Order: sequence, then structure tokens, then C-alpha cells
Amino acid sequence: MKTEGHTDLDSRPAEVPSMLDVLKDIGKVKLRSVKSRPGEGDAKKKSSEPLDAVSLIAEALKRKFAHRYRNDSESGDKEDFKLPVPDVKPRTEAPLFGQHMLKSTGKKKLI
Repeated sequence: MKTEGHTDLDSRPAEVPSMLDVLKDIGKVKLRSVKSRPGEGDAKKKSSEPLDAVSLIAEALKRKFAHRYRNDSESGDKEDFKLPVPDVKPRTEAPLFGQHMLKSTGKKKLI
């Protein structure tokens, strides 16, 4: 009893090829380079001219932190991005935590 669409080839089990048969011609395989995404490689081509250390580091940091500043619509010009400079205030107060809070052990100070 054969039904439509089934043949004798479908009824017999598929043979698993031997690993030796698969690997015997592995040395003859030629690989070719393929672009993974067309157009993407064009944007990431590196320039042939050497960059100075400052611009190299600046470009690396821009690429690393680009995702943080994508949604900032306030800063229109991202080329002039500068890190905020923290306000430096001189400390005139004694620190709240430090060596002065430790109990003395009775040993002489080395200094």
C-alpha cells in the first residue's frame, strides 16, 4: 500500500556517512572570504594613515561609550563632547573616618 508522495526511498532508513569518508577530502577544500553584512564593512574600513595616540584613544572611547549618548537630543554636536570636570574643594575638615578613630595599642610609633 503506497500513498501519494511516499516512495521506496522514504521508507528505508538514511545511512550515516563514515567520518573517514567525510574528512578524507578536507585538505582540498578552498575557503573564500564573504562579507557578513553588505555595506557594514565599508563604514568600518580603517584609514591607512597612522593616528596619534590622543585621537586613537578618543575614537576608542567614543565607540565604547556611544550607546550611552545616542538618545541625548540636547547635545547636537557630539564631536565636541567633553567630560564634566568635578569641582575640587579643599578639605579643611578632619576626616570622619580614619586612623584617628583607632584605639591605641600601647606600642610606640615607628615614625
